Amino acid sequence: MAEAAQKGWNVGTTAEEAYNEGIDLSLAENKVIDDKYKTQSNVKWNGDIKRLYLQKWIALYKDGHEAWAESRRTDVPLMAPAPASPYPGHNRPPFRYPYPASEARLNGANSKPFAANVKDNYWGQQMWWDTRKNVK
Repeated sequence: MAEAAQKGWNVGTTAEEAYNEGIDLSLAENKVIDDKYKTQSNVKWNGDIKRLYLQKWIALYKDGHEAWAESRRTDVPLMAPAPASPYPGHNRPPFRYPYPASEARLNGANSKPFAANVKDNYWGQQMWWDTRKNVK
C-alpha cells in the first residue's frame, strides 16, 4: 500500500501512514517490542521509496524467496560483493536459481528446451520480469 500511495495511486491512505503501519504490523507479528525503532534516523519516513523497499525486505526475513524476488525487483538492498564469488564485484542478487536435478528427471520433456538456453545458472539469463538495468 505504501508503495502504491508513494507512486500516486489512490489507495485511501498516504505513503507515510501505510509505511508506519507496515512496520507496526511486522513488529507485532514477530513479537518485537520496540517503541524507538521508527524514530531512528535511517528508519523514520522521509519520502524515499528505497527506504520503504528496505523495510519491506527486512519484514520478509522469514520468507526468503519473496525477499529475494523483492530485492531483484527493487535493487534494494545493495550488499557488499561476496569475497569468494566467481563473479567479482557483483553485489546484486543473481538473475535466477538453476533448475533442480529433479526437474530434469521428473519434467525433462518440458524443462529441457528452457534449460538448454541457460548458459550460466545464475547470471546467464535475466528473467522477463526482472527490469534491473546495468546488472553485470
